[in-house]
Formats: sequence, C-alpha cells, structure tokens
Amino acid sequence: MLPMIKQFFGYLMEQQSIKNPGQQIVLLFDMAGAGLSNLDMELIKFIINCFKMYFPDLLAYMLIFEMPWLFSAAWKLIKQMLHAEAVKRIKFVTKVDVLEYIDKDELFEHMGGTDKYEYKYEPEMFDTGGGEPDFPDSAKKKNLNNSSGAGIMKAGRGAGLSQRRGKGDNSFRGRLLTICPAEELEFVIQEDSQEASDTITLKNSLPYNIAFKVKTTSPEKYRVRPSSGYVKPGSETEVVIHLQQGYQNTVHKDKFLVMAMEVAHESTMTFSQLWKSAQKDNIMEHKLRCVVSSGGDEGGTELGAGAGHKGSPVSQVDKKVDVLLEKTMRLERNVQYLVWSQAGMTVILLAIIIYWLMWADTATSSRSPDSQSQHCVNNYQK
Repeated sequence: MLPMIKQFFGYLMEQQSIKNPGQQIVLLFDMAGAGLSNLDMELIKFIINCFKMYFPDLLAYMLIFEMPWLFSAAWKLIKQMLHAEAVKRIKFVTKVDVLEYIDKDELFEHMGGTDKYEYKYEPEMFDTGGGEPDFPDSAKKKNLNNSSGAGIMKAGRGAGLSQRRGKGDNSFRGRLLTICPAEELEFVIQEDSQEASDTITLKNSLPYNIAFKVKTTSPEKYRVRPSSGYVKPGSETEVVIHLQQGYQNTVHKDKFLVMAMEVAHESTMTFSQLWKSAQKDNIMEHKLRCVVSSGGDEGGTELGAGAGHKGSPVSQVDKKVDVLLEKTMRLERNVQYLVWSQAGMTVILLAIIIYWLMWADTATSSRSPDSQSQHCVNNYQK
C-alpha cells in the first residue's frame, strides 16, 4: 500500500508543477486525534525528500493541524532532516490560526471551515474480459440476439437460480432492464466441486434492443459468460459468473456492475463505438455485491464478512484481526499512560529541585559573613 501512496503523491506533485508552473502549494497534515499508530516516518521522509530533491520551489507552507504533544519526539527527528529554510515553512496551526493560510471555504468543518466534503470509497470496476461483440450491421446483431437469448440461457440454469426464484421476487426493475438478483450474487461452495457459480438474469421489456456490459472490481477471480452483448425486445439473457478456485476467502470484498444502454435499430456503429459515444445519462448502472455460502442444494451457511460460521477461514482471520486491533489499542493506551507518568514524574522532580534550591539559598544567606559578624557583635555587647 505504501508504494502506491508514494506514487500517487509524486503524481500529484508532478501534475501541479506542470499545470501551474511557478505556483506554490500549501500542504496540510490533519493531526487532530492522531495516535502513535498513525505515525509513518517512512512516508514523511519520502515527502520531505520529494520537496528537497525534485520540487524545491513548489512548497509554500507545510501546515501541521493540531499536532498532539505526543509527537514532539518525532518532530525533533523530522527537524534534523530539514535545513533552516525548510523549517521556517513548517507551521503548527489550530482552528484559530489556520485561516491565515487557507480560506474558510476550502477547510473541512472540523477544522473550522465550511467545506462539507466527506470521503466515500467507490471500488473501481474493470471489464470482465471474454471479448466484446463487434457487429457492423443490424443483421449480425440479430444473430447475436438469437445466440445470447437461447444457448446462453440453457447453459446458465442451475440450482442457485431455481432457489432464488422459488423464494419470491428478487429483481431490480431498472428503466432499461430488469436484473435478477436484485442485490447480491451468492456463490455456493460444494465439497465435490472446484468452482462455484451464479447467474445474472437480464430481462428486456422494452420494444427495442438493449446493450449490456458486466464489470467487476476483481476480474482475475471470475469468468463471465457472456460479459457483454444485446438483449432483444421481450426476451431475457442469462450471464453466468464462475468463481475460480482459491478466491473463496475474499469474495465478500468484490462487487459487480451491470451497465445497460438503449440501441437504435438503424445504428451501424460497432459495439465499442456505441459505448464510447454514449452519454453517461443514457447508461443505466446497477451494482451487485458478492457473498459465499457452503452447503447442499437446499441452502447453506453464508461465509461472507460478518458471518458466524466457526469453520470458515474468513471468520478465523476476522477474529485474529480483532485480537490484533485490541492488542494495538491496549499498547497505545499503555504508551500514553507511560508518557503521562513520565511527565508527572518530571514535574515532581522539578518541584523537588526548585524546593531544594530555595532551601539551600535560604540556608546560605542565613550563614553569610554579615550575619555571623552581627551575631558576634551582639554577643560582645552582652
């Protein structure tokens, strides 16, 4: 993961220097609520070296937002990597003074700004392969419709589809296609089979052809037949998805995307040209998540994320991760307790030293030559 972050950071800096030559940037590190587990010295060192070696004039300021005092030792190490001029560009800011460097409308709300942006991860979809149909005329498209509507349907029928239909209506009715299942693909793992599969049924109730494509976030795990094609009016096509052996433990992380688009009868464009020329508003999209189950033909036990199957490798890994996270949090609390204890001991030690110095000074002044001579004079007068 770290090499990808480094590449992404380098790419952003290069794009900034190319698109806006001579314009400097402000780099903001949000340290609010950060702990020792968030400290990555290797990444920080990489960022510093990027500015020192490749983009020396790009950085205006590096802002550290609300850095906990726990990182004071780390800052001393980082400071040694920088020259005096670079140290001047690093500013430690809070909600009060960060507005001196960044406008309020460009700051997040928790930093005192007005920007309501919230990051949401959207997995990237990739073509599932298998080749796209490329037909220059409507006659060849008709042949495709016949083959995808009849032969594929026979090959794709199985126990999973009959179970799904027997449980009631489980379809998503979109503006172009009706897609079954509506929400998730279920791959049932049998003891005597090497591959699990499920089927997506695409039904066209409109009076014109509909082109479709099926994409996934993990194309290396699945074989999709067909991955693209046409659904002619009043018919349905089944897309069979095979899960390859060895990927059962990570299926719950994957998603599928079904894309559909209206096709004019008189169009002479190829299949690829149709999708390239299509406007985004004209394309229907529907996402499906993936789960894994084990059992016989009448149902099984789900092995996806959050399942409670004791024998599944996924649940065992989840337990190990939970234990590891708990130990990490406990270690972080112990470190914080140790730091607070050291700070308390330092304060107590300083108080003792100050008290001892004051007492020593008082004792020294009471035994000074002036006081001793005055004491002798008093004795003599008596």
